[in-house]
Amino acid sequence: MFDRENTDMVARVLAELPTHFAEVLRLFYLERWSHKDIAKKTGESVSAVKTRVHRAKAALRARLSEMGVL
Repeated sequence: MFDRENTDMVARVLAELPTHFAEVLRLFYLERWSHKDIAKKTGESVSAVKTRVHRAKAALRARLSEMGVL
């Protein structure tokens, strides 16, 4: 489980990501929305949402790696 320091760090990294990446990660992982529900909210197809989640995870991993966390 994440401690407070790690939670704060993830929040800072999410704030640094482009809004469309941060939003989809927040909805999918933190709020546990399905791809279908996110697609309804954004007006995109489910496959577009899946692609965005994949790219957002890659951007998050890259940023955490730059910080020496991964």
